[in-house]
Amino acid sequence: MQDWAFGFIQCRERYDTQAELLENANGFKERNIPVDLFVQDWKWWGETGWNSMVFDKNKYPDPKAMVDSVHSMGYKAMISVWSRVEHGTVLGDAIEEKGYFIPGTEWIDYFNPEAADYYWRNFRDSLVVLGFDGWWFDATEPDNDYELLDRRVKANTIPGDVYRNVYPLVANRSMYNGFKEYYPADGMPVVLTRSAFAGSQRYGVITWSGDISGTWASFRRQIVGGLGQSSAGLPWWTYDAGGFSRPVDQYTNEDYQEVMLRFIETAVFLPFMRVHGMSSHTEPWNYSDETNRIYVENIKLRYQLQPYILEVARRVSEEGYTMMRPLVFDFASDPEALKQTTEYMFGPDYLVCPVTEPKVQKWSVYLPVNEAGWEDFRTGEHYDGGQYLDVPVTLEAIPVFKRL
Repeated sequence: MQDWAFGFIQCRERYDTQAELLENANGFKERNIPVDLFVQDWKWWGETGWNSMVFDKNKYPDPKAMVDSVHSMGYKAMISVWSRVEHGTVLGDAIEEKGYFIPGTEWIDYFNPEAADYYWRNFRDSLVVLGFDGWWFDATEPDNDYELLDRRVKANTIPGDVYRNVYPLVANRSMYNGFKEYYPADGMPVVLTRSAFAGSQRYGVITWSGDISGTWASFRRQIVGGLGQSSAGLPWWTYDAGGFSRPVDQYTNEDYQEVMLRFIETAVFLPFMRVHGMSSHTEPWNYSDETNRIYVENIKLRYQLQPYILEVARRVSEEGYTMMRPLVFDFASDPEALKQTTEYMFGPDYLVCPVTEPKVQKWSVYLPVNEAGWEDFRTGEHYDGGQYLDVPVTLEAIPVFKRL
């Protein structure tokens, strides 16, 4: 995984033009807000057709210049690409003629090596050559259950519905194999994928939890889901900080901004810190002054933790370590630790205690049994392990403790 992927990832649905993306990249630079990666979400193809591999020339007159401009500011660029290509596009018609779709769908039959190679070559010659640093493989699975029902894959030889969950594995493997041929070994791109399957960690992909809502209930489920995925051997995980679905009054809604900040404060201590939102301008300065301040302070905190994060990331790649750790991984002999569903270890040192309820002034945390005890991440105060604490909290931050 590239070091820069562990910084702040700025994403929204969506930058509607080349000029808009560059304007907001400049906005971060002018405000001195640290960021590493800007993401161009879908529909950049405009009227040329779904995932046509052709930019809307009215809105993106020079995609190569756009990428070069992002690079000149010291940032990286990622773009959303799908495994579905619309019929009626030049690329879609060619794929259909060759029989490389799963029959009756617009989804590439990655189970067929010839189809996978054909898709890769078109992707390479249309988009990879533009110099993007990362790829967002959105919908690396047929979206709906019925897409593969009663259909066959691998050149029409095996039942698609049986192998549906394997689709993201072969999709990401196909792209990874192409990347190895195209990129230098130390320049492999960062890949964000919506779905994964056992074994996907071999291809270095980041998964995220999909189009979640920006609510307290959803927030709680994300943490549990991320811990489950980490336990299953897929270490690179994140979520849409703030939620993908957001209220229409998000920029003035104080209740929503509270849960948004809890998403963001927790994302500081996730493998990747990425914000996203449907029909949203997710840049910090679009919210209230207080929210903007706290938002930016948490982005800066992420960068203060970079040496630690990169060392833990190295262990993930070289030792099979896990960055986001259920407490059972480190405190299996502590019965109270095993009861905690949203507390987790971020690497070996930090106990993270997300605040998952609104309007609280104190938050109950459990400090697992640890001989040397714990230190409050912000105050430095020492606590013995094996006890529950009611910790005062403000909107500024969530409770975090350093293992001694």
